[in-house]
Amino acid sequence: MPWRKYSWTQGKHGRCYKIGVGVNVRCDKDKIWRVYVNRGDQRKNRTMGAGREGLASAIKAAEKIAKELSGIPTPSALPPPNHCPDFTSYAKDWLKAGKDNNKWKIYTWERYEQLLRIHILPSPVFKNRAMDKIQRQEITTFLENMGENRSPATVEAAHSVIHSILDKAMHNGHIDSNPAHRLLKYILPAKNERDQKEPAPFKIKERDRFLETAEKMCNRSEVMILKMMVHAGLRLGETLAMKEEGLDLERGSYHITETFKRDSFSKPKTKKSRRKVDLPDFLVEDLKRHVIMLRRESLERGKGGDISLLFPDPATLLECPYSQKKIQGLMKKVCRKAKLRMRNPHDLRHTYATIMLEAHQSPAYVQRQMGHSSIQITVDIYGHLAPGAGKRQLDEALMPSKKTGRENSNHGVKRSG
Repeated sequence: MPWRKYSWTQGKHGRCYKIGVGVNVRCDKDKIWRVYVNRGDQRKNRTMGAGREGLASAIKAAEKIAKELSGIPTPSALPPPNHCPDFTSYAKDWLKAGKDNNKWKIYTWERYEQLLRIHILPSPVFKNRAMDKIQRQEITTFLENMGENRSPATVEAAHSVIHSILDKAMHNGHIDSNPAHRLLKYILPAKNERDQKEPAPFKIKERDRFLETAEKMCNRSEVMILKMMVHAGLRLGETLAMKEEGLDLERGSYHITETFKRDSFSKPKTKKSRRKVDLPDFLVEDLKRHVIMLRRESLERGKGGDISLLFPDPATLLECPYSQKKIQGLMKKVCRKAKLRMRNPHDLRHTYATIMLEAHQSPAYVQRQMGHSSIQITVDIYGHLAPGAGKRQLDEALMPSKKTGRENSNHGVKRSG
């Protein structure tokens, strides 16, 4: 009876024997013994048979596989049946390893840390529980409850964190399978069917009132930041990262190669985001005056008139751009002062796209200006925000070039009565 030398745990359908790292023997619902191999991307199983003979055959086959992969552990070296790291400590190690190895950008790490600290680790589903005790249905219920008062994006991010932690545990042989695998599709609808936050663009009169108010209460750089988003469609991070070297005032364009977020510069999120943006003439004139003032201030500080950042923050002694948080707060103050509905900086970008489409600009051109990865994104987000766009020339577009047969037959015929 070769199975006696191996520890076991109670599975859903019977005993589960751990033969080696990622190599287990357990029976299925039909009481058929199988060998399961979970090593990295390798996930296979083999049917061996029922009863004691099937178990003995499965143990021998699993020993052979474990020896080929990494050598089977001796029975004395095997951990006790209930020895499995708890989710809390394992999650903290996962988070620390990701940061130490520069696996993520800093704001991605901060997002994961926040999800674990606020939402995941305090839950009794995960708090200090052994990894092999966490059930798929428990994770499902946790995410469903989370979705009742959190956005689909937050639920998706939480699932990603949980799945990654459990995936690493499975890779290291602590659990046989990942209970969060392919779970999200049963909790959230497809991405294009989810309730996304609706854009809230300004109407033209609202936009103008917003900018007039900003000019009265903000400094020159702050006003220019707002203008770059609402008149050129740049994202907030792209605007804050603007440098003189990317500005072509002769051709009236700016080359976007960086974004700025949480005190660090990085590449834009997609290839299409790295682009040249055409600027309207009036905005080019504003930028010329802004650059002249920056050079003058540089001379006054004894810097020889050299400038790099277009929007340096005085609070950092002009060494760093404004923070996103500061501009977000500025938006709220301006909206409140102008007695407008509260907006966020991204709504200025929405305003630009909507006005461009209402002015009958090509959706393909708007896509390139915005840096969307596909024209479908542009149409899906903004198409319904421009009702009547294209209607002005509807008669010209659809008017027949020749009169119809009925019109010709009635032409010149005097009607009786």
